Order: sequence, then C-alpha cells, then structure tokens
Amino acid sequence: MASESTQQANKVKAERRAWSDEEFSTLLDLLEEAVALNKRADAGQFKSGTFKWLEQKLEAKFPEAGIKVKPHIESIMRRLKMKYGNIYDMLNTSGFGWDDVNKKILVDSDDRDATLKNYRTKVFPHFNRLMIIFGKDRATGKNVEAPTDVLEDLDEEEQNHGNNGTTIFLEGANVFSDDDIQDVT
Repeated sequence: MASESTQQANKVKAERRAWSDEEFSTLLDLLEEAVALNKRADAGQFKSGTFKWLEQKLEAKFPEAGIKVKPHIESIMRRLKMKYGNIYDMLNTSGFGWDDVNKKILVDSDDRDATLKNYRTKVFPHFNRLMIIFGKDRATGKNVEAPTDVLEDLDEEEQNHGNNGTTIFLEGANVFSDDDIQDVT
C-alpha cells in the first residue's frame, strides 16, 4: 500500500499537464489581456473570476484540451509566478543583470554559489512577458507595518511637527487623511 505522501505526489503529477507551445502562448496572450482589462490586483495577484475567464477563453480556442482552473491554470500560474519571482529577486540583487538579446541572467563572478552561477546557462524567453503579467511590484513582506504601528508613527510625527489640522482615519488596514477624502455633493 502506498504511503499518503506518495499518493499526494502521484496526484500532483497526474494533475500536471503538458502545455503545447500554442496553448502556452495563448495563455500568456490572455494573461496580458487580463492585465490590460484591469483583472490584476496588487502584487501580481489576479482578481476573483479571472482564472474562470481564462478557462472559458482557453476552452473556446482549444475545446478538446480540457484545460480547467483546477488543477491546470492554478498549477501553471504557481510555477510561472515562482520562476518569475526567483528571477526578479535575483535581478534585484547586486551582481546580477539581464541579457535581453539571449534572455539570460548575467552573473558577475564565478565565485557565486554554483546554483546561482548555473542560471547564466538557462534561457528565460518569457521573462519580459511575465513582468507585464505579474508586475514589477512584488509583495515581499519587507517594510510591512501594522495599522497600529502606522498610527504610532503618525502620532509621533504630529507631536514633533504638528498635524496642521489633518484628521487621520483608520479603516481596516488602510490609513486615510482629510486629503484622501473628497466631499461628494
């Protein structure tokens, strides 16, 4: 009898599908269209219903393919976002650059970790398209402040500089000032 982890691994493999070049190119086209239609939210996430929209568009173009949100679209999106994120983070690190002609990462030194150094031989032909799809802004968790920390900073700033009559409103995790609120009459 197979263990639970083996069964889970087999399930994941069974859910993966081999995307044809035409299917993959169409997916990228549709994702770029989704961005143009404002179906992407912050940090590269797509708004609710976007994957279902992708499924319908792919079904219309490839009716025999049977591409579904779960597991096909969700799976490829996770893989694409992970790969894009790794490359993006690397390119935003000192010592790495981008060769746009050959679609490869440039590594400044052979002294780099072998794993990172080996990236210079890998081609990432869709990186520029993924940058459009996922955006340049990525949620990394750096510089995150809780609403209470924001209010403490605002209180400290008010004590040090005065607030010039500005009222601060806290709604959920969003902080608003008088300047953010427009009078609608």
